[in-house]
Amino acid sequence: MLYFRRICGSCFTPNLINKRTSIWNPTYQDPIADKSELDLPLSEDDPRKYRPIKPLFHSDATTFFHDPVLITFTHMVMKDGRKDLAQRIMANCFEYIKRKQVKKWLACNSDEERKEIECNPWKIFHKAIENCTPVLKLMPATRGGITYQKICSLYGYEMVSTNLSNTWSYGNDGRVVG
Repeated sequence: MLYFRRICGSCFTPNLINKRTSIWNPTYQDPIADKSELDLPLSEDDPRKYRPIKPLFHSDATTFFHDPVLITFTHMVMKDGRKDLAQRIMANCFEYIKRKQVKKWLACNSDEERKEIECNPWKIFHKAIENCTPVLKLMPATRGGITYQKICSLYGYEMVSTNLSNTWSYGNDGRVVG
């Protein structure tokens, strides 16, 4: 190896480094994560009838309670790897929101006012994240040795804007803002 490094100048050559490969054989089929697609019958020539299928990714759960936005926010709340504590905090937050909204709902006198009040804490959480999702961002641009701040659109960068909204709603000092 040392001799090869002297000849090539680097030990990181494509011939010596194995490429990362999947643990699954290429004959394995990708799983179906969409529940509506799972209910459809398979055709006679579909390879999923006779080939093995890979397991679902942990992020592709089909349960009712699976919510990727909530999971991301819970990971932001988590400190020192204590996921159980972060999940309990989020559950308590949802319970607090629910109690507050039900109290408002019970205080209303007419059915029209009651229809306007949302009692589902999941919908309120998603609306809060959506409301604080940024559309524009300031980016540094250097021209002639001077750095300016220019406005850039975040259209098409949903992950960046969602991450910023989670950070803003959680707060920089670790407190939930609201």
